[in-house]
Parts: sequence; structure tokens; C-alpha cells
Amino acid sequence: ETMNGIPSRHYTFSVPNLGVESGLEVTANQGEYWIAEDGNYLVKYILLIEMRSSPEEVAHMELSAELTQVNQPIEISFPQGCLDAKANPQE
Repeated sequence: ETMNGIPSRHYTFSVPNLGVESGLEVTANQGEYWIAEDGNYLVKYILLIEMRSSPEEVAHMELSAELTQVNQPIEISFPQGCLDAKANPQE
């Protein structure tokens, strides 16, 4: 599967034993991630977890990370304070 223009392997998972110790009801527990075929680096990661102790008490967590600009040139600029210090060195 290609993700963000990168040939990748796609996996799905769930967090094991979620809510077992707390006794909370797990209403969502799903994750996905994509690993680049060449280099085995993480291209995209998604995790959704939701648990509740009652209809009014819901804990909801979404986590995502995504690599979108691979092998693209970027411009790095120094903060003005660094440029000023270089132009006026203290001896």
C-alpha cells in the first residue's frame, strides 16, 4: 500500500488488556500504522481509545503521527538572535 507517496506495509492492532485492571468499559480500541518498505521507518500512526465508567464519564484519546515530506528540500533559517550574535561577537 502506498501512504504519502511511500510504498508501505499497513498493519492494524488493538491495545491488549485495555481496561482490565481499571474495570472501565472499552468502547473504542483500534490502531493502524504504516511502515516504509524501504528503510522500515514509520510513515503514519493512528490510535483511537475510548473508555467509560458510566454514560456521563467518558475518557477519549486520539493519537496520530504522519510523515508527509520525505526527501524534500527544506530551508532552515536561524533565529534573529543567533544572526545578531554572529554579526556582533563578544570577545
